[in-house]
Amino acid sequence: EAKIIRYIRPVMTPKGYSKTLFRERGLLSWLKHRKDIVGIQSLRAKDHQYLQEFLSVTEEYTSFEELFQNPPRAEIYMTGSDQVWNLEITHGFDEFYWGQFSHPIETKIATYGASLKKYWEAEETPKAIKNIKSLYAVSTREPELSAYINSIDDSINPIVVPDPVFLLAQDVWAKIASKPHINEPYVLFYQAMDNDHVYNVAEEIAKKENKRLVVLSANVNGRNSSISHSASPTDFIGWIKFADLVVTSSFHATAFSIIFQKPFYCVNLQMGHDSRLLDVLKTFGLSDRWINKSDDCQHLSNFDPADSLQSLQNIATNFISSII
Repeated sequence: EAKIIRYIRPVMTPKGYSKTLFRERGLLSWLKHRKDIVGIQSLRAKDHQYLQEFLSVTEEYTSFEELFQNPPRAEIYMTGSDQVWNLEITHGFDEFYWGQFSHPIETKIATYGASLKKYWEAEETPKAIKNIKSLYAVSTREPELSAYINSIDDSINPIVVPDPVFLLAQDVWAKIASKPHINEPYVLFYQAMDNDHVYNVAEEIAKKENKRLVVLSANVNGRNSSISHSASPTDFIGWIKFADLVVTSSFHATAFSIIFQKPFYCVNLQMGHDSRLLDVLKTFGLSDRWINKSDDCQHLSNFDPADSLQSLQNIATNFISSII
């Protein structure tokens, strides 16, 4: 039996977000963004509903101390994947994501598809490497991170594994997807971070396609169409599944576009954060979907990701089996 540890970092609770915003950005920023707290509460409620409906979860832990004192019993703990070692997002070393909590000596702790946005600072690296070396098995999502870790300590050879979304078949995701309440063809634009250039490209493409542009952002205070604001996980998947065309700068919107075999374009963020997108496009032979501007758009041919998906799933299965 597998269970998801429901760990809600303090900063991700509405109260914690409010305190962190005030402490790190000051009163004026807190006053400007305090409405976001309502949005966060709405998103957390939808996330919780998704977890309860589709996954087996533990009791809720809202601090590392709670988890350290009373961890759920398991033979194997696995942490991962997206940005799990990004110290900016976790506000420094959150020991939970490195498996540094109390457990029986025979328990195995591994990481699946760990990733981060930028490499650790010089003063952070020794602790990161020490934590990694304490793990039973190590895997990363990007080849660059695996090579980077190995360049620091050649005794560590992380396996490169696919993002977890690629481990489920299209029909499984299709059952989860919610159908959007929209009765006209639309171009979905999804972004994980606001970027004017990417938004303008999406707007131009939608005009050329003569279709409605639906905007969905990972940030509650980002650009969002009223019809798609505060989308749940099932809503997010549904917006992609039922779109006529997807324009994005996001890894996961790209991944689901591939899984659902949707026409899509990936827009260059021009911020140096695009290596993982280029990697996944190359894996599926879809590098022609990478554009800098709307004029780069070409005719999109149909594609079948089945063989590539099966190869990725075999890699993941072999890694997980080596731990079990």
